[in-house]
Amino acid sequence: MLAPQYLQKFDPVRNMARFYRVDVAPTLFGESSVVRTWGRIGTLGRTALETFPTLDAAEAAGLQTVRTKLRRGYVVASGSGGRAFVDRQEQAKERLASRTPN
Repeated sequence: MLAPQYLQKFDPVRNMARFYRVDVAPTLFGESSVVRTWGRIGTLGRTALETFPTLDAAEAAGLQTVRTKLRRGYVVASGSGGRAFVDRQEQAKERLASRTPN
């Protein structure tokens, strides 16, 4: 199975700090899905889910997405989707929760 891929793109001149994560996951119905999450680093970002009938088809779509992003200037982050991504998501959730009135 395709390991989660975590990509980043920085451009200080344009004030750009983006992430893109691609993961392949099984569904409850025996299919496979490509989960794409993207946005500004430090935010939760947006998520899209695309389901395929086979694992091979999902992996091919996920790899195509990674290739496209690499051509557009993204680079593979060290650890490729490891703990750093989860930590940033948790920090973004905490910031959002602290802004919400009780």
